[in-house]
Amino acid sequence: MKYIELKRQYREKVLKGKKCTTIRLGTIRRLSEGDEVFIHCGGKIIAKARVRRVEHKKVKDLTDEDAHKDGFKSRDELIESLKYHYGNVSPESNVTIIEFDVIEKYGEGIDPESLYYGKIPVDYIARLALEHLELTKQERRILEMISVIGSIRKVAQMMGGMKKRRKIRELLRRVYEELRANGMIPEGR
Repeated sequence: MKYIELKRQYREKVLKGKKCTTIRLGTIRRLSEGDEVFIHCGGKIIAKARVRRVEHKKVKDLTDEDAHKDGFKSRDELIESLKYHYGNVSPESNVTIIEFDVIEKYGEGIDPESLYYGKIPVDYIARLALEHLELTKQERRILEMISVIGSIRKVAQMMGGMKKRRKIRELLRRVYEELRANGMIPEGR
C-alpha cells in the first residue's frame, strides 16, 4: 500500500483531524484521488487514510485555507516551513497538495514492518534475499547492511538520511514478495 510520511510533530493533529493535508514541494504523481494510504509518523503507522484530492499549485498561489488544512496558522507560516524543510523555495516553485480523510486510527501506532512483512524480521528477509535472489550490486549492499544491522532507520541514516527509508522499504517489499512467490516464505506470513 502507498503511504504518506509525516514528521512526528504532526501525529496528534492528524489523529484529531486538525491536519488533513500535506503540502510537498514539487509535482507528485504517485498518489491519486481515491488511493488508500498509510500515514507514517515518527516511525509508526498511525492511521489509514483515503486521498480525497491531489492538487498542483505554485507557492505564490497557496492560500490561508491551504495552510489551515495543513495545520498551520497562516500561509506565511506554511511557506516558512516549506523553506525550512526544502531549502530553495520561490514563489514560482511547484507544490502538491494532498488532502486526505483518516478512515482508521491505530492508537499508539503500528510497526510498519509487521504490516508489510508479517512477523518476519527484516534482517532475516535480507539474508534470504542475499542467498536466493538475483540482485544488483546496490541492492546487495543495502540488504547486506540490513542483514547485519536489522533496522531500516539505522541503515537509512548510514546511507545519508531518513529520506532513504522509502528506497529501502521498496526494496524489502519487492524481495519479500519475490521470496513468497518462490515458496521461500509461506503464504500468510
